[in-house]
Amino acid sequence: MTRTVLILLSLVLVFMVGCNRTGIDPTLLQPELAIEEGLRPITVNSQTVRDQLLIDISPQGSIVCCCAPCLQPTYALTDRYEIQISSAESGPYRLYTTIKSGNSEQEQQKAHSIALPKDLVSQPSIVRVVAVSKKGKVGQVKAIMNSFSPEIKAITEVVVNEKDKLWSLNFNPAKPQVVYATYVQDASHNIIATLRVADYAQGKLSNVQVINPSGYGGLFSKDGKLLAYFQPRTTDDLPRLLVIREMETGLNRTLRLPANLWIGSMAWSPDGQHIAFLEQNNEYTRLWKLTISTEKLEPITAVMPYKEPGGLWQGSIDWTPDGKAIIATRSDHQTSINRRFGLSMISVANGRILSDFMTLPNWRDESPSFSPDGKQIAFLSSRTGPSSNNYSLWLRDIATNQLRHLRFPEGFQLSSIFQPHWINGSQLLIAVYSGYTAQNRYYVVSI
Repeated sequence: MTRTVLILLSLVLVFMVGCNRTGIDPTLLQPELAIEEGLRPITVNSQTVRDQLLIDISPQGSIVCCCAPCLQPTYALTDRYEIQISSAESGPYRLYTTIKSGNSEQEQQKAHSIALPKDLVSQPSIVRVVAVSKKGKVGQVKAIMNSFSPEIKAITEVVVNEKDKLWSLNFNPAKPQVVYATYVQDASHNIIATLRVADYAQGKLSNVQVINPSGYGGLFSKDGKLLAYFQPRTTDDLPRLLVIREMETGLNRTLRLPANLWIGSMAWSPDGQHIAFLEQNNEYTRLWKLTISTEKLEPITAVMPYKEPGGLWQGSIDWTPDGKAIIATRSDHQTSINRRFGLSMISVANGRILSDFMTLPNWRDESPSFSPDGKQIAFLSSRTGPSSNNYSLWLRDIATNQLRHLRFPEGFQLSSIFQPHWINGSQLLIAVYSGYTAQNRYYVVSI
């Protein structure tokens, strides 16, 4: 008991002293003067335990070799780790405390932990770890955003009783109905998919109907009147087949897309007249717009190398509720310590960047989805665990730019490739990773 009190008192004293000090701000530094490229890499992770946020800093150790010769990398010496805190992504940051690193190899590899009291980080707060070299230059910047928000309790699994593996699942925005694809692999490892629709109520499906015995990737239009899905092709040189199904009449219309158009994701426009595609391959990404009535396919953006600053990142996209822009993940980094991926609004008319929700180094915000009233964006982010690529679910208020962390019970690992879908203004569909992507489990979350 006495030891616990002393630890808490020391934390309070450090906080009182640290808040009046100023640390290094990596975002204000000139890269060619202030970056130490050869500093030892670190990983930073966090966890909430009772009334504390525990931050663990782990420098990279020696490389374990299986055979000789074994060449160990040479790193510049780390002088200290600055622990900086802010209540907003854009700062300002205050220096909470400094952890010194010794000169020996053993001391340079030593892991460090620090406990932050709940009253310091009770709201969504950013804890930034800045590694500074003996020369006073920045070598690593790792930031974590976390909160003590209450766990989400209203979670209902969508139970799909099929013997085949579940591939994808989406809701009809206009009625309690889902579209889902299952698949099996034949002896030649070819994927054979089946697309179905079903009524939904309290986690259970009924009135299941096969829409296409080989369809996949089903997505309803915003008014629920149309369903878009793909049919497989036998060889890569054949056109891609996109089917538009009228849900009321059951009529199908097949559109032929270019054979070399590698589609990563698609999204319906609010008026149901267009579908946007994110083309992606190993070299570049590009946004396209398909007009359903004329079957005209035209580019929204120029080719954007996704490995370079400013390029679109692979992932899901969505339309703004007014139909004037597409929101997607875009990279923005000039140096090794500033690599980040944030959400950007891109004009449908001319492909220009209208606005950014750029994040901090090593963060990745993905899979944005607008609420039905257009006031919020739901998205997945690695900001709660950037070193381990664990994704969390966040809501951003468009008017105030305020963030809300939707915290799930222990064991819920959100799938980073599934876009959270709004079922209505108070419910979201999420996917939880279950070993590998094709066995994701889907849940309805009340927020």
